[in-house]
Amino acid sequence: MTETEQRVADLIAENAGIDRSLLQPTSTMDDFSVPSIAQLETLFAVEEAFDIYLPDDRDKQFTLAELAATVQRLVEEKRR
Repeated sequence: MTETEQRVADLIAENAGIDRSLLQPTSTMDDFSVPSIAQLETLFAVEEAFDIYLPDDRDKQFTLAELAATVQRLVEEKRR
């Protein structure tokens, strides 16, 4: 896992109540039956932690790897 994936996984585990060791790059929060409100709260925590705004595509189920890639892209864009 990349550093961003690891950090995103830590945030998901902490905010969604998922055992960190179970998270894989292909995991989604639906895989762990995380309620939709907890999913939103987790995405807000990711935004806050990285000081970014995720695309308003809340209905899409991102895998951990997809979410981390989006976060990385947004962080890099913000630095420019």
